[in-house]
This record gives sequence, C-alpha cells and structure tokens, in this order.
Amino acid sequence: MAFFRVVIGGENFPGQLVGEAGPVGFYTIRFVEAADAETAADVALQTLRAESKLQPYWPSSGPARGD
Repeated sequence: MAFFRVVIGGENFPGQLVGEAGPVGFYTIRFVEAADAETAADVALQTLRAESKLQPYWPSSGPARGD
C-alpha cells in the first residue's frame, strides 16, 4: 500500500460567500492509503462524502469522478 495525495475539485456546490448564498466551486486535498491511484481517488471521495456537514448537499447519485 502507498500513500496518495488526492486533490478534489467541485463546481456548482451549494454554498455561501460573503453572506450571499449560491453555487460555489471548491478544491480540497485528502491524504489516503491505497493500493493504486484509482482506488485512492475512490477512497478520497468516500471520505469527503462521509463528512456530516456536507451530506445534505450531495445528490442522491453521489459525487462523480472527473478523471
């Protein structure tokens, strides 16, 4: 197993900037241990989706990977 740094970017995510609600973009980094890069990306998305503060905003189909 190796350690990976996975950069995740999102677009049109419900959010608030300077007190105004609207769609926002974001980047975040997750460090994960996995057998390969593809598995690392999947694990990173799972950890992001599991964050309780973000759960109300995910569509029912879940986040898509944009390789």
